[in-house]
Amino acid sequence: MSMNKATRGNFIFGLVLIVAFGAMLWYRGRDVGPHTPLAAFAEGLTLQQATARSGESGRPVLVFATASWCGPCQSFKASTLSRDDVAEAILANFEPVYLDTDRNGTEAQSLRISGIPTVIIMRDGEQVDRVSGALPTRDFLEFLRPHMD
Repeated sequence: MSMNKATRGNFIFGLVLIVAFGAMLWYRGRDVGPHTPLAAFAEGLTLQQATARSGESGRPVLVFATASWCGPCQSFKASTLSRDDVAEAILANFEPVYLDTDRNGTEAQSLRISGIPTVIIMRDGEQVDRVSGALPTRDFLEFLRPHMD
C-alpha cells in the first residue's frame, strides 16, 4: 500500500517536528546551564559579598546577569566565559558575581537589567560600565580592559 501525497506530507512534517523537539531537548540538556562550572564564577559570590570584597581589594565588581532559559546567555557562557584566558582575566582583576535574574529578581531590578546577557562593572557600589548581548571573546576582553589593573 502506497502513501498518498497528503499522508506523505503529514509524515514528513511529523518527522521534522520530532527531530526539532529532540534537538531542543538535547540542547537544553547540554552542560551549559546555570549549574555549569564557569571557573570565573566558581566561588559563588553574591553581589553583597563581592561589593564588600571590592572595598577591601580595590578591584571592581563584575556582574554577569543571565538566566537558564536564555539562548544567547548559554552561547556566551559556552563560547566566551568558559575560556581559560577569560576566566583568568576576570579572576585577576574583578570580584565576579553570577546573577541568575530569575532567582534574584530584586537585585536584577535594582541594577536596571532589562535584557540578558548583561555584564556590569561596578566600583564603590556604583555602575561604571555595562554591556548587553553575547560578545565574541575579543570584544569582551576589550570591554574589560579599561577596568583592569
